[in-house]
Parts: sequence; structure tokens; C-alpha cells
Amino acid sequence: MRKPLIPLLAALLAACACNAKIDEAILASPDLGIYQDGTALIRYEPLKYQNAYNESLRQFRIHDDTMSEYFILTLDAIPSAQGQKVTGSVKSSAMPDADGLEFTVEKTDGDGRVWLWCKKRKLAVTAEVL
Repeated sequence: MRKPLIPLLAALLAACACNAKIDEAILASPDLGIYQDGTALIRYEPLKYQNAYNESLRQFRIHDDTMSEYFILTLDAIPSAQGQKVTGSVKSSAMPDADGLEFTVEKTDGDGRVWLWCKKRKLAVTAEVL
């Protein structure tokens, strides 16, 4: 009776492992935004959204003019180095608000962009330190 469970458990573990890391397409893209399970919830478009950064609040925002579409990422530290761990919160029109999220800095570039990954929520954020 246990033998049929082994392939099922193996398939379940494989499925969970697929989303254990940030999507490679997100890492390869310079597009700012917030993504869950590899799907863009909000992707920055210069003609549609504004991109804002507040250094003293350690806060990143992308929003439209009416704030009907937005996300606000507030962190406990400014992300600056690959491998750095930061804790923060996300408020967004595209998902329920979330606090106490642990992000890992997956990548940085010379233009101030940072790619963050929250494994627990399968949430990726590409933000820009202006």
C-alpha cells in the first residue's frame, strides 16, 4: 500500500522544488516590478507608472497616477549586495498586504537595480535604488 505513495510524494517534492528559486527570466530582465510564481503582478511601464524611491524610509514604489495599481515595498535595510538578507513588507493592489517577509538579494547591477526573492511567498521584486 505504501508503494503507490512513493511516486506521488516524489512528484509533489519535484513540483515544490520548481519554485524554490527566483525565475531565471526575471533575473535576466531589467524590468522593474513585482512577480509571484514567475508571473508579473505589476511590471513597470514608463508611460503608465511612476517609479519612486525613498531612502530614509527604505521604500520602493511603482504606481499609476490614481494609485489604483501599485506596489510599495518597505525594507529594514537598503539592499546593496548579492546574498544580503532583508526583511520587509509589501502593500499592493495586486495581492494581499504582507509583513515580515524575508528577502534575499539575488542580483544587483551598476544602475542601482536589485532583484529580491522571498522564497516563502515565491515573490520576486525588481526595484531600483535611485
